[in-house]
Amino acid sequence: LSNISTDTAAMWKANLQRSIREIRFVTKQTPECHGLYHFIQNKLPELRTLNPNTFFSVMDIAGERSTQSNVNFVFGDSLDTIHEVEAAGVSSEQWVNILKEKIDFGLTLEGPQVDNHMDRETPVDVVHAYKYNKHLDDHF
Repeated sequence: LSNISTDTAAMWKANLQRSIREIRFVTKQTPECHGLYHFIQNKLPELRTLNPNTFFSVMDIAGERSTQSNVNFVFGDSLDTIHEVEAAGVSSEQWVNILKEKIDFGLTLEGPQVDNHMDRETPVDVVHAYKYNKHLDDHF
């Protein structure tokens, strides 16, 4: 039973690259953003390993700047949807729940329409749940 709960707990992490194209962390070194720093240090390395097709960027800005700490989720759907979540006061555990919600939301979005598969940013076999699909324009 413990293996089943561990597998389902890790399954959302592997779905990240199917629903979110890019995650941008904009952080400030302030006490309000401690949860985000903890999330980046402890959770982000595993997410990067499990999701090689998702782009992660971490930008640290000076505390005196007026820019707020936030996380931008770029879904890569047909409308190029972007969600921004403010980072102040959010704990590391809350970031995990926010990420799960964003993954679930991203899985409901319609993907971009592609006429020529040579123009894709992500290979077709990655987009379609890791199944290989032979297309007429495959050149290998």
